[in-house]
Amino acid sequence: MPNLTRGLIHRLALYAVLASVIGLTACTQHPVIIHYAQRVNSDLFDSDPTGSPHTTTGGGNSLFYITKIENPANGKPFNFKSSRLFVSNQSNGGGWSQSWAFSAVGPWRAKDVSVAPGTSKTNLGCVAVPVGAEAKKFAYFMLYDSAPENDSVLLTREGPAEANVEDVLLSPGAFAAHCQP
Repeated sequence: MPNLTRGLIHRLALYAVLASVIGLTACTQHPVIIHYAQRVNSDLFDSDPTGSPHTTTGGGNSLFYITKIENPANGKPFNFKSSRLFVSNQSNGGGWSQSWAFSAVGPWRAKDVSVAPGTSKTNLGCVAVPVGAEAKKFAYFMLYDSAPENDSVLLTREGPAEANVEDVLLSPGAFAAHCQP
């Protein structure tokens, strides 16, 4: 019986070591890291705040700034698409999917970009992501739909999660003001 127990223990230890090695190898394949900061929230978009009458569109949104995307040397080419960003209570339709988004244009707007292995891109611009309800002053965490290209993505939120986020009227001017590096 002791030889049987000792043999079983050795086999289990060997399986544990093999599982660890396989796990470590799998984890180092392609962990792209997207760094972002939540800038402001908004429950209203006004395409022309000085106009009369105002043309406003409602809906809860949070404005995020993509500060950096890092692709490790052992990764594969990563094709970032802002439409794949969402918050935890929305399963799709992130990025610039809102009906008013066609009028929110400017150099501050995050664009789709490719990041080669072993490189990084910084100060990629903003995305306005619907939150599915009133945004109020809530802190949100972004997710990235990596399924279409089978990517491995980790998102890192900058700044304190417990802080109240400023709630503003989104407009072209607000985007320009809040989407600076």
